[in-house]
Amino acid sequence: MADFQEVCKHLKRMCERYGDNCIKCPLEDKDFCSLSAGDRTAETYKKAEEIVMSWAAEHPEPVYPTWGEWLISIGAARKIPTDIPFELHDGRIVDSPWETVVDINTPIPADIAQKLGIEPKEE
Repeated sequence: MADFQEVCKHLKRMCERYGDNCIKCPLEDKDFCSLSAGDRTAETYKKAEEIVMSWAAEHPEPVYPTWGEWLISIGAARKIPTDIPFELHDGRIVDSPWETVVDINTPIPADIAQKLGIEPKEE
């Protein structure tokens, strides 16, 4: 049995994915959403949980790079060794003790600026 909050999180993702097109939603096939709360049974909820968690396994949440990883990947930052372990706010220790240094005097590349909707500076 999955965690209730986890099921709810993925159910929300499903609803956002299908929007008003409920006919394509896997839950619609089982009439879960059209049943009133009083008509739902323990078996109905169990089947809905299975459908939601199966859908979630087939449609994993996208994972995006960190700001540091992205800045390094586009050449706007570089990593330099610090030899000092770094603890994040959640208690995790950063695997490699590197400091990300951003070159603040290098203009944003045009293709990146366009994707971010950044207008060129006025002369």
